[in-house]
Amino acid sequence: MGILETLGLRAPAVTETQAADPKVAELSAEVDTLTYRLEESLAQLRAENAGWDIVGAESDTNPSHEVLVRDANLVRASSGMNPLMVRAKAVRGAYVWGGGVTVEAASTGEQGTQDVQQVVTEFFEDAGNQAAVFGDQAREALEGDLFDDGNVFIGHWVDPWAGGTKVRVIPFDEIVEIHTAPGDRSVPQFYRRRWTEQGIGDTTPRTLEALYPALDYDPQTQPKQAADGTPILWPGTITTGKGLVKATGAAVYHLKVNPVGRHKKWGRGDGFAARPWAFAYKGFLEDCKALYHALAKIAHVLSGTKDKVQLARTGQQMQNGPAGGTVFGNDLQVNTPSYSGIDPKSGRPFAALVGAAVGLPVTVLTADPGQEGARAVAETLDKPTRLLFESRQRLWAEFFRASIGYRVKMAVLAPRGILKGRIDREGDRTVAVFTDKTDAAIEVTFPPIEDANLTTVVEALAKADATEKMPPLEVMRLLLRAFEVEGADEILKKYTDDEGEFIPPATATADAAGQAAANALRNGGDPSEIL
Repeated sequence: MGILETLGLRAPAVTETQAADPKVAELSAEVDTLTYRLEESLAQLRAENAGWDIVGAESDTNPSHEVLVRDANLVRASSGMNPLMVRAKAVRGAYVWGGGVTVEAASTGEQGTQDVQQVVTEFFEDAGNQAAVFGDQAREALEGDLFDDGNVFIGHWVDPWAGGTKVRVIPFDEIVEIHTAPGDRSVPQFYRRRWTEQGIGDTTPRTLEALYPALDYDPQTQPKQAADGTPILWPGTITTGKGLVKATGAAVYHLKVNPVGRHKKWGRGDGFAARPWAFAYKGFLEDCKALYHALAKIAHVLSGTKDKVQLARTGQQMQNGPAGGTVFGNDLQVNTPSYSGIDPKSGRPFAALVGAAVGLPVTVLTADPGQEGARAVAETLDKPTRLLFESRQRLWAEFFRASIGYRVKMAVLAPRGILKGRIDREGDRTVAVFTDKTDAAIEVTFPPIEDANLTTVVEALAKADATEKMPPLEVMRLLLRAFEVEGADEILKKYTDDEGEFIPPATATADAAGQAAANALRNGGDPSEIL
């Protein structure tokens, strides 16, 4: 006997004679409905509770890759269907990337430097790199991956002759193991990737496995395979064998958030802790809806104590009587449903726990100021929340600098690379060194998450400028940024001489007027008309 029979929700077979009875047919329909709902609930429970681990087991202190992928899949499903999870994922992405990002190299080919900015621009504006990592849509998707998976792996495929670099995302479920340096778990060396491919003419997919080095791991000796025979795909090389057909190597950068376990090799998604409370809030609202629906179905109320037989007869007439028929009874009243004690707002603590898990105020998460009632409350972030998202922006800035630094190194290392310098070795790492004035520093700038008060900003900059401790060019840069002036870079160039020194606007205007007057005199005009 199965669980449905045990619970009494699967009735024995109904004979033809019984099926003819309307009451039996109605009861059978109700049983079918309950059976469907129970089977649906059991299926959901099986999906959510699959693979329970024993508390205190090793998988709790250092969760396995399989456990993390299972949890990530549940969060990913929830963030696509549960309204609170959808909102949390979208708002977090908007706070991190909504204002955009600016990436600038210190050296632009002026004042005896090489044009590192050209390398950065080409790297960022490559169509494939834009679609995979650097474009607006790609950045939003990757921040969503951190919300769901907690891990993002970005491979760097290199053209060994020209140094061109393609960045592509490797799915989290394909990176099955992280190999760290012997005796130092904080330094990753290789990422083991296991994936499937099906080429043209293949009847079945092929399962492939290979090791990719970490982005900053570049040992002097680079073996073609590991001790277990797994191929190692070094950047700029082509490997065959072990089922690999001209597989190109790549260096991998690992972004992770919310590190788990004592070893902290893997991350866990931002939405993992929020998921159970998001479903609790959803279930609470569904229960409230069911109660409202039930109360709304009560159309009439019968009361009285004198004649119970008459009350029963009246109730039967109300149940079976035709539409428009007359019902006799005492104290028959039209029902006005009372919803006291059923308040959907009582579920707000569930939503608050979701907000706490994802780092968002409940007013922002639900897009509802609630009892506070003030619009500003629903739109303003408190300091801890703002710092949380600024921290996430610094995580992405760290990746940008590492990825661009790798591209710059390839531009130096490649025989046809456009940058000239040398590669120095520091243990198992290599760095690009320039012998001229070229500076490889990269500045990654995010605009403020919240709009600052312009009056306060201008007053602060005026006071800073009055101290004569801040370069005037930097003051002008900050003013243009505060007012969100388009073409700020062009304006700055207009007020900068060939030596990179600031030209005050008044001086620039006077020089321009003097030049215009000289040009007018040279062309036979009247300089006084200009001056």
